[in-house]
Amino acid sequence: MTRRAAARNLGARSRALHNGVAPFWAVLFLLLGACCGELLNEWMWPPRFGAASEVRAKRVRATARACRFLWRDYDPRFLFWEVVDLGRKLFLASLVLFIQTDTGSSKLLRLFVASVVSALYLAALALARPFERDDDLYLACTANLLLAYCFISGMVIQLCESAAYEDMCKALVGFESARGASEFVIALTAAMLAASLLVVLFKTVSAVRAPTIRLASSGRPPVLELSPECHFHGFISHAWGTGQDQTHTVVRQLQLLLPGVRIWLDVDNLEDVGRLEESVADAMTFLVFLSAGYFKSFNCRRELYAALGSNRPFIPIQEADVDKGGASIEALKAECREHCIETAPAAYPSYSGPDEMLARVFEEAEPIVWVRVNAFQLESLKAIALRMLLHSSYYASRPAELAAGVMVPRQPGPCAFSGPVTILVCRSNTGADGIARELKTAAGEAHGSAAADTDAIVMIRDAEEALEGADAAPLSGHVVFLLYLNDKTFLDAGGAVARLVQAAMDRRIAIAPIHEQEPARGGVPFRNFFQQTPQVLQQPPYKLYDTVAVSLYPSVEHRRVSLRLVLRSMGAVPCDAGPLWRRWQLLRRRMAVARLVQRSPAEPRQEPLVQP
Repeated sequence: MTRRAAARNLGARSRALHNGVAPFWAVLFLLLGACCGELLNEWMWPPRFGAASEVRAKRVRATARACRFLWRDYDPRFLFWEVVDLGRKLFLASLVLFIQTDTGSSKLLRLFVASVVSALYLAALALARPFERDDDLYLACTANLLLAYCFISGMVIQLCESAAYEDMCKALVGFESARGASEFVIALTAAMLAASLLVVLFKTVSAVRAPTIRLASSGRPPVLELSPECHFHGFISHAWGTGQDQTHTVVRQLQLLLPGVRIWLDVDNLEDVGRLEESVADAMTFLVFLSAGYFKSFNCRRELYAALGSNRPFIPIQEADVDKGGASIEALKAECREHCIETAPAAYPSYSGPDEMLARVFEEAEPIVWVRVNAFQLESLKAIALRMLLHSSYYASRPAELAAGVMVPRQPGPCAFSGPVTILVCRSNTGADGIARELKTAAGEAHGSAAADTDAIVMIRDAEEALEGADAAPLSGHVVFLLYLNDKTFLDAGGAVARLVQAAMDRRIAIAPIHEQEPARGGVPFRNFFQQTPQVLQQPPYKLYDTVAVSLYPSVEHRRVSLRLVLRSMGAVPCDAGPLWRRWQLLRRRMAVARLVQRSPAEPRQEPLVQP
């Protein structure tokens, strides 16, 4: 048999095999198309099965749960995107082969069309941003960029390898031969793959290092189990005028700290204002964000009565900052007595009056103070999360797991001084001596030191005796002047506070200002101190308020953070810090002290003006 005859026989067998397989391929392709159509029907017309509407309302039932793998990565507005992506994959993997079926493998049209489709899909991804997480969006964009690059590289290699395009390879691409083009494509592909791996690695490390709430007893993430009759872990109620921005922050931050937590928020879940009562009953806990005007809102009262009627645990959160729409507990209670007076509301016909509401909102559990500043905000969020977990069905039978509370890894912990420290306190600075003793106790608790050891490390001395006393013992080691800012600071009759602050700064002693936040303890807005403080201390060379004052909050959780921040401002370092970090903190402290007073010692001393 000649070679030509053998080739004819091979070709005939190939055609016969192709003709036999073609019907099966057509059937499978039609089935795949039918499945895609059914999927499109389900997501584009939600009333039929209701899966999309369930996901958008965050009420996942059996239908939506069965196809969770299709929608869990997408934003609720783009639940159809999986169908779009599937269509792109079908086109690039199969339909593109129908372009020039006879000679397409040796032409550029298929590669050109595939490149255009990939580029258009990449642009659509970047504009629509259909994914719920940015990490998924970056990964999808990177993958499609690599795919478009592969098709373009294929066009370059096709131009240079084909004998018909030999002259065009040099003229259009710039390579002498196909080998040079192939080497360039391989090198560029390796570089892009390396860049993609670096992006993925960076995102993975960022995700691992992202702060999340864990159980202090075991270090594990908490179990966010929902009871069978509820679809949300919490319902947050707030007044639009004074609490909208804060509650949005609470929910978004809790979603970051507790991945998987589901909190009902009006802007995300409200579809019908007439079904507020149903939404309250659909959550395991009822979060009340207390701000000025909350009890005046009719819808807020509806939610309160619904929570009473469904016997949901109350988690009160108080906005205490008046400038941000907050109010004191006394003002909120008075508002509650005035407005929560409905008789037999529909959601709770057995309502007995304002006293019942006051007991559930204010007396059942102490309101959590909402503080929006850095580490203080984290403490507020931890307190909210802990109360939500305590009321969950899972931990109701396992209270010992929450006995130690919750924590966030790499959160600033206890601080300690590396050497002796002297804290100067002015007797005329009302309350400063008590704060100094709290700081001394906090420094001792860092290592579990005994009282004698703490006395050797932290010494509290009277500032007037130490700075102006004739027989005073010389100051040695690290010295800090504690300035407690409240409504009486710098208003003492003799002007001793201003005089001693100036004397301390003249001797290059660091000032540690602490701003009281509790009105009952003399807390006032910081702007008041610009009127109370003598001008000489606000102007060069002193510029007292260039040093940021640490806010001092009354609640136990926030006060612990305040004391730790004050200790760090005095030069203490975290107990878990390494030797390099301790050296760096020591260097920073010395640099700060060196910048306190920039005038020469010979410059005459200005006397502070005593406020009348």
